[in-house]
Amino acid sequence: MSTPSDAALLVLHPSRQRRRMSAILGVVVSALLIVPATIQAGLAGFLVTSAFMGLLMGLVFLSLTRSRVVLTAHRIGSRGMFGGVRWVPRSLVALVVQGLLFMGRETPHNVFLLDARGRRLLRLMDSLYDRADLDRLVRELRVPVQGFPPGTTAKRLAQVYPGIVPAAERRPFLLAFGIVGAVIVLLVVLVVALT
Repeated sequence: MSTPSDAALLVLHPSRQRRRMSAILGVVVSALLIVPATIQAGLAGFLVTSAFMGLLMGLVFLSLTRSRVVLTAHRIGSRGMFGGVRWVPRSLVALVVQGLLFMGRETPHNVFLLDARGRRLLRLMDSLYDRADLDRLVRELRVPVQGFPPGTTAKRLAQVYPGIVPAAERRPFLLAFGIVGAVIVLLVVLVVALT
């Protein structure tokens, strides 16, 4: 992930607690979907639902095993579920904005790395990484840090720092409507496929 002349000073991996909770949640949700589908449609219901949940769980675990943040003396990189590391020169990071961002029922700690023009370079959350690791990363960057009050909404944060959060987060009701619509379409497709 880095050359010997630019060795990693700090590497953040998804927290163990996050991996454990994802495994437990995956098993519970799978059981809640697979059992009724099997009762309703027999072997076909079991196979379709198991394949769907297996794919979904595979993507979650791929994300949790591949995701990482790497800090070197000259750059910072982030790797997600697919692809390689997206590197950003460390010299571009001019400001860290952090705080508890209200996102529906949860309020995760967010760390935004911004350039001198206020554009977002990287966003990290304690819903994936340990808060202590995020704090270490912020200290290692040695740039000015600005906080925002706990419970700040994405819409309010975007008023202070334009472009820092995507439009979907600034309009949570539209996002929720889209998710509910997608779930309904998926259920209809599953019911049609199983009958």
